[in-house]
Amino acid sequence: MSNKTSFLGLSLLDTSSENSTHFKDWSRNINLEGDEDHKSDFQKIDEFAQHIYGVSGVATLTASSWNAETLQYKLTVDALGNADAIFFSPADTASKEKMENANCFVQCEGKTVTFTAIEVPTENIALNYFISRGK
Repeated sequence: MSNKTSFLGLSLLDTSSENSTHFKDWSRNINLEGDEDHKSDFQKIDEFAQHIYGVSGVATLTASSWNAETLQYKLTVDALGNADAIFFSPADTASKEKMENANCFVQCEGKTVTFTAIEVPTENIALNYFISRGK
């Protein structure tokens, strides 16, 4: 019998032994914070859930990073996959007004999200984002 699950590699408790160190080892594998090469079971589950349910956060479009000639702001989103969709919304009322004043629209190509404005914003704009995972 393997001591790991086949898909995620989660630790299984071997109950065929009376040895209490098996329980300690199993408990450590579940709970301890691991590194990139040796993740705990909870870290593996959390990572797996992100791939299924999506990722959210906040991105800031800094006023100084807009291209004044093209009226564009390019944002690279490393977490964005080929079949994913990304949604943006202003993080606060001030950012909503700044987006409306700039009259922005958004285009996505691969991992690059391009914001194009009619007027280049003079202040930073905070945006909430959500990446919905595709197939």
